[in-house]
Amino acid sequence: MNIFDHAMHFEREGVVLYRRLAQKTRDGGLRNIFRWLADQEERHQQIIGKLKAGRAVSGRGKVNFKRIKRIFRKMQLHVEEMEARPSAVTAYKAALVVEKRSVVFYTTRARATRNPDEKEILIMLAGEERKHMVVLENLLDFMAEPADWVEDAEFTKLDRG
Repeated sequence: MNIFDHAMHFEREGVVLYRRLAQKTRDGGLRNIFRWLADQEERHQQIIGKLKAGRAVSGRGKVNFKRIKRIFRKMQLHVEEMEARPSAVTAYKAALVVEKRSVVFYTTRARATRNPDEKEILIMLAGEERKHMVVLENLLDFMAEPADWVEDAEFTKLDRG
């Protein structure tokens, strides 16, 4: 299996996981977060597909946390209705592991490639996966102490770059 096939596998795994989590939750805010994450992973699949085909990659945008921050703030308004089931928290931790594995994969591959365009895309993908980790870490913090959740400083810092 080549680098692109491995990358597609990681992204596909993320899409399936996040779509499944979105379907299982009764909370609209959580559902929106998981749908957003799944959409991000699908976008990564498109980028990797273009790279694999040797086509130019455009739309190297950055992850914008504004929508995610709004979702968290809305979830705080109905925090008493939320349930932090251990099985859900375990699933969110598993998603965090998937994201961490993707970061390591993309970072390692970026260091190994001699192709500057490929390196740039791999570094960008690693960065986006790190940002997904920030979302999941915030979600875990929120689930642990929803009434006391305070926006992660990483949200603000990563919004700028």
